[in-house]
Parts: sequence; C-alpha cells; structure tokens
Amino acid sequence: MRRFLGPRAEGGQALVMVAIVFMALMFVVGLAVDAGQLFASKRTQQEAADAAAFAGAVVIYQGGTVLQATQAAIDDASKNGFVNGTNSTTVTVNGAATASSNGPTAGLYVSESPVQHVEVVIVRQVKTTLVPAEAAFNPVRARGVAGAESLNNGYPIMALGTSCASAALTVSSNENIHVYGGGIISNSCNSAGVSGFSSGQDLQICNTPPAACTPNSYTFGVVGGTTGNSFPAGVTVQTGITAVADPFAGYPKPDGKSYNGTSNLPTDPAKINSGNTAVEGIYSSTNINGKQLCHGIYILKGIGFSGVTRDTNAAHTDPNTGTACDGNVLLYNAMSAYPASTGSCSGTGGDSTIRPMTAGVYAYMSVYQDPACTASLSASGSETLDASGTLYLPNGTIDLNGNPATVLGGQLIAKQINVQNGNLTVTYSPGTTALPRLPRLAE
Repeated sequence: MRRFLGPRAEGGQALVMVAIVFMALMFVVGLAVDAGQLFASKRTQQEAADAAAFAGAVVIYQGGTVLQATQAAIDDASKNGFVNGTNSTTVTVNGAATASSNGPTAGLYVSESPVQHVEVVIVRQVKTTLVPAEAAFNPVRARGVAGAESLNNGYPIMALGTSCASAALTVSSNENIHVYGGGIISNSCNSAGVSGFSSGQDLQICNTPPAACTPNSYTFGVVGGTTGNSFPAGVTVQTGITAVADPFAGYPKPDGKSYNGTSNLPTDPAKINSGNTAVEGIYSSTNINGKQLCHGIYILKGIGFSGVTRDTNAAHTDPNTGTACDGNVLLYNAMSAYPASTGSCSGTGGDSTIRPMTAGVYAYMSVYQDPACTASLSASGSETLDASGTLYLPNGTIDLNGNPATVLGGQLIAKQINVQNGNLTVTYSPGTTALPRLPRLAE
C-alpha cells in the first residue's frame, strides 16, 4: 500500500476512497432495484387496465349500456387491487372515477357516438426501496382501451394472400365483373398483385343501385403493382397501398351448439322430407351433398359440401329444435378433428344456392372455413353459385370457373380468388353482410 500511495501517504485515504466507491455501487444497485419495482408495477397496472377495459367491452358487446360497461370496468379493476382513492391510486374510466355514460377522453375514439369503447387509466404512486418517502415523484400510469367493434371494412372482394410470389386475384380478360357498394383489394405484394385484367373488360366498381354508378369513392387497391394489366376507364386503381387486415380474424368458431345457443347439435342427424332435407348438425360420416338445407348451423368435419339448395317449406321442421325450415344457414367447413383445427378438410361449392341466417352470432355469414383449411370453394363447368352474405375462406381459395356466379348483398373473402369464366356480380350491403361485433383491445 505504501509503495502504491507513496512513502508519505496516509492509509486512511484508501479507506475513504473504498467507502465512496462502495456507496456509489450501493446507489447503482438501489437504482436498479427501484427501476425493477417501477417496471413490475407498470406491468401489473397495464394488465389490470387492459382487463378492466375488456370487461367493459364485453358488456357493450352483450348489449349493455355504457353506464353498465364503465361500472363493470371499475369493478374489474377493483378485483385486481386497484381502487380509486386507495393506496395512492387513481382509477378513471372514460374520464370519470365513477360509472358514467361518457366516452373515451383521448386516442382514436374521442367523441365517438354511439360510445363503443371503454378507456381505463390507472395511476399509482409507487414507493421504491431507495427513497420510499418520495413516492409522489414516482407515479406509474397505465392505460387500456377496449371496445365492441364491427370489423367488416366494406370490401366486396378481398384477396387476403400477402405473398410476393404470385397474384392473389386472378381473372380471365373475358370475365365480366360487376361490384356494387364497395371496392376490390388484393394484398399481394407482387409487382403483378393481380392478373388477367384488360382495358376492354366489362369491369365495373359502382355505387349501389339505384344510385348512379359514378362518381364514387370506391377503388381497386393492390399492395404490389399491376404490371401486365390494364383497366377500363372509370375504375380507380391504387397501387402500393398498405395490406388490409383480415376483417374476420378472431371470428368465433361454432362450439357445437345450435343456432339458438342452447340446444346441442346432433351428430349425423337423420334427414327429413323423405330424406331430401338435411337439418342442422355436426356431419362426419354422412354428408349433405345434393340436399336441401333447413335452418341453422352445419358443421362439416372434413367432408365439405356440394350441390346444396334451400328448403323453404315452413311445414318441414327440424326435430331437434322444432324450427321451421327457411333455408337460411351457416356452413362451417371444419377440419376432420373438429373442434381441433387439425386433420384434413375437403373442398366445397358445386352447383349451390346458399342463403345466410339473418340474426344471431353468425348473421349474414354463409360459408365460414376453418383458418387451418386450405381447400377451395369452387363452381366449374355448368355449375352456378348463387349465394348471399359473406363467403369467408381465410386460407382457402375461391375458384369460380363455371356459369354466372352471383353474390347478393355479400362478400368474397379468401386467401386467393380466381374467376375465369362467366359473370361475377357482387353487391355489398352492410345490412346484409356479416358484421362481427366482437370485444377486443383497441389501444
């Protein structure tokens, strides 16, 4: 030590230096501990704020009032240990500490009418280890927003595939396409994100009749480009746009219950009307091909469907529910291991006439294919697809290569859409198209 400090050095100076260094190290450790406490508090508060906001959104989804929704949010925050005015904590829901009919005070949903979102803000003064008396200087804030949102974005034709390897929407140049009440979107980022369009083609994107076709704000949007294509005058084409999200991502899968929400769906139920009509149920060993459909939810475990039509004879009734037939259905093309999304699935379509139910969770959804299924909905040769509502195949293909295909008041949504022959007419209407209003975190 003398050699290091010099012959006249005082040994006590080294102790002072060690003490200073030690105190500095302790201070650094204390800061690390305090930062960890603040981080843990932030995470806990954020989870509580999100959960409380979601609880309020569920109430709105179930048809409750905003007053009931904000009260549900306050109650949920309390269950998680965050009570306004307790433990240096403030909890506000849509800007108020008590239940109200207010809307969110900040963000995307300020001044929305009607109110469909719940904003929860939790602020707590956190006592840290290093300086516990200075909690007033350590406010931790967390904000969660959730709502019951209608997610349908109004595109009558949506090709969801985002691959840059090929076009997501393909047509033949002699195909007549008439789209009313919305636009067309291809999410492909290929330089030719669509294929087969020509300037001489009968392609129309119009207002809904009886309004005049143009002017309108509807567009033909492509994430990539339109190399090799041309378009008729009057069709507004936008390239390089941002990919549009799947509007039905998270849409609830049928859970084995009847359309009425209470009765259990029978497995492979017997046909009625002398065997010509299939009633709602879970089909695995028998199919509904070539049958008329009565009413309700049809879960098809790996078998698909083809050539279905409607039974609209009210004298025919489903023996499981006593429901009169009207031909309004949801066809859920499931995997063979349903309710799991594993196993195999089969294609659907054929010469079919399909109409959706007009009420309940699956209102105006005609065909819903499990996202794990990559099979096609097709009509080819002399087959005609006559459908309304939404036809949704998030990872499948819609192939229309037959006679005129008409989708009335609905949508075509698939990963890939191919339309090669005949005429395609799609008329979009918010009132006759699936509109999932689901509770979800929004901000």
